[in-house]
Amino acid sequence: MHWIPKYPGKNLVRGYARHFGVNLPCAIIELEMLGHKIKQSYKDNIYAHEEAKQKRTLARKQRQAESQGIYEEFLAPYTGYSDFESLDLEDDEVPF
Repeated sequence: MHWIPKYPGKNLVRGYARHFGVNLPCAIIELEMLGHKIKQSYKDNIYAHEEAKQKRTLARKQRQAESQGIYEEFLAPYTGYSDFESLDLEDDEVPF
């Protein structure tokens, strides 16, 4: 690693993650494999943040799925279709 000894920043993990395009937990694992010591409290904080981020993403996707169902229920009387997913239309079959 040529750039790690010369790294001017304060947060090596974040710099590594940005340089190599990986997330912070992956950067922690790779830096530890390279022999760098990282505080356990910092690792716990990063892992907790990533877990919370995954939970927020899952909740957002569930809200979007619920709202999609509401839109389909709203549109069903106007379109004559009760189940939009069962249509399986190809691009050339779309009437518009």
